[in-house]
Amino acid sequence: MKIDELADFLGEDIVETIKEFDGIAELNDPQRKAVNAGLFADVSMVVAAPTASGKTLIAEMAAIHEIRNRGKKVVYVVPLRSIGSEKYREFKQKYEDLNIKVALSMGDYDSDDPWLKYYDLIITTSEKLESLLRHNVEWIREVGLLIVDEVHLLNDVSRGPTLEIVITKLREMIPTLRVLALSATISNAEEIASWLDAKLVTSTYRPIPVKKSVFCGGALLYENGEMEKLAGVGDADGMLIYFANRNKQLLVFVNSRRNAENLAAKLSGKVLIKRQEKVFLNSLASEVLSALDTPTEQCKKLASCVKNGVAFHHAGLVQKQRELLENGFRKGLIKIMVATPTLAAGVNLPASVVVVKHLSRFESGEGAQYIPVLEFQQMIGRSGRPKYDKEGLAIAVAKNEREAEYSMERYIKGKPEPVYSKLAVEPVLRVHLLGLIASVPFTTFTQIMGFISKTFYAFQYRELNEIRAKVRRIVDMLEAFELVEVETGGKSSNIAGGLFFRASDSGKNLKIRATKLGKRVSELYIDPVSAHLLVSGLRRENMRNADEVSFFHLIALTTEFKPLPSVSRKEEEKLLLMLEEHEEKLLVELPPLWSFEIATHMRAMKAALVLKSWVEEEKEDVISSKFGVAPGDLRIMIENTEWLLYSTEEVGRVINADASILNRIERLRKRVVHGVREDVLEFVLLPGIGRVKARKLYNAGIRSIKDIGRINRAVLESIVGVKTAEKVLKALQEMKEQSQ
Repeated sequence: MKIDELADFLGEDIVETIKEFDGIAELNDPQRKAVNAGLFADVSMVVAAPTASGKTLIAEMAAIHEIRNRGKKVVYVVPLRSIGSEKYREFKQKYEDLNIKVALSMGDYDSDDPWLKYYDLIITTSEKLESLLRHNVEWIREVGLLIVDEVHLLNDVSRGPTLEIVITKLREMIPTLRVLALSATISNAEEIASWLDAKLVTSTYRPIPVKKSVFCGGALLYENGEMEKLAGVGDADGMLIYFANRNKQLLVFVNSRRNAENLAAKLSGKVLIKRQEKVFLNSLASEVLSALDTPTEQCKKLASCVKNGVAFHHAGLVQKQRELLENGFRKGLIKIMVATPTLAAGVNLPASVVVVKHLSRFESGEGAQYIPVLEFQQMIGRSGRPKYDKEGLAIAVAKNEREAEYSMERYIKGKPEPVYSKLAVEPVLRVHLLGLIASVPFTTFTQIMGFISKTFYAFQYRELNEIRAKVRRIVDMLEAFELVEVETGGKSSNIAGGLFFRASDSGKNLKIRATKLGKRVSELYIDPVSAHLLVSGLRRENMRNADEVSFFHLIALTTEFKPLPSVSRKEEEKLLLMLEEHEEKLLVELPPLWSFEIATHMRAMKAALVLKSWVEEEKEDVISSKFGVAPGDLRIMIENTEWLLYSTEEVGRVINADASILNRIERLRKRVVHGVREDVLEFVLLPGIGRVKARKLYNAGIRSIKDIGRINRAVLESIVGVKTAEKVLKALQEMKEQSQ
């Protein structure tokens, strides 16, 4: 089917844009099947096809048709912010000049983003969309099409339940809503399609065929039984160098950050680099090194690898470094990228050869476990570079012949596992249960179970006794936390007293409603258990004695604070001593020091000390060296802490906490954002002034914003630079005019 044949559905201008940007004149197999199955008709659809098979274009065409022909909005749900940013840039470039208004809404779960009502195509994550629904955004009723990218992530414990709730909510709210769900190849795509009342389109098409193999003992074993001996190759590392030096770009997946860094360092200097590439690699390495004001040891190690055409990629890097590496890889400068599995789902980064070096990884409490087949397929889906390769090569590395046989049967020839709902995971369920109760004036237990009966969980398992029992326990807990109340005859009823432990139908239909605190917690999108922890901390008698460490320790104990830093045996004694010394100021009751639970408090105390160092203006390289915390992890800690301190302020206002305490929390939150001490907080609120320049101003004898207005411009320029001085003086002038 020619793309020109779709002009009646999309418009000739859109067709020409697709031909120009995507370089295609004809639809491929899954695209053609989707159109023939009713992509432009009034039906929902599940498209299950391999990575890089053109599913995004299917979504684009459906979105454009919905916007232009039906006058409806389209919401495009992605699993990760990185994917959202990538889609936003691409769609904006392609369609903005054609009067398709594209918006990106991510993060800030306490905002309803009212400006979204002016946009046609809204790209967001399931978490942000759920937050928007909790804020009762009016424009949501204008949505005609919900596009769900990577719907197989219903299987993911961290993301799946939210995605499932969002889909169920929107289908309830908008009876005419169409759903277009895009999935990798999975074994129960039919089941997902049935749940969504959708047509199923499946395809095995890939634009570039992938040859799958297992590496063992210096040879590649292919799925058709053939074996290829690699000359001069004795181990897996030698195999990587073998392909890199034959003009093949490699993406190598390993099971930990440490392994990623060690392997990249080991390969560095062994890959052939052209003379003209050296100049660009040196420049790229310099940018990687200067991504932070003060480079850490990790930055230096990465820059050293990049100079030699090799890189490691994991969540411990800051966003700017990850983007630099990804662009360098796309340009062909980086020959081998060693990554953790997060890269497989995060960005579109094809390679000639994809190697899965570790087929198992450590799972807490379970030891080493083999990875799922679906995850393996997601990784190798990156093999084969369009315009460069006629065929991609995927390699699973086996330690011995026995593992080689297992890998061939399970990963090369086997089918991916079915997708199962994770909605019954209790920490996630309680967040969404409060959200359901808070979204309506009142509800009943019967109505709650009625909603749950429409989820994928209910569709799969049919028997709801397990989740019904959990819902009973959670509602009981929500009342104990003062987040919901049960009313009968105008009076509050104690759930623990029997409401949800009676079998009578009348008990199931008593009214449940969210309290003022419950509604605010729901809007803030935090775990009810976290909210209770924060409220309890604010109500403690020793709150007035609390210091920065007290607040940080409390925040670090919440469900949302992650990652908690690991604690080495050498650190344990020091952290236990810190907990003991600080006990009278802590905002939670410490468990016995010999108990299992104390380990969590040690990690929380370490996080508190990291954050304390940050707001005391210690440099990132010092923090990284002192605590063993990667720059990327520090940035995540800072973001999470800022959000959780804001949440603490908000719940504090609802419970009428002392205003002076809330003011302290607010100032601490601002210090966390900027990484400064109290004495320069005023300065960092000015444009262009960060923690370094703020301290320079203070050290120059300037103590307030008013002092800045009194000094000579030349002096200010000598302290903060000419451009920053201009911004600051302009801001001061605006402030002066506003006060008059």
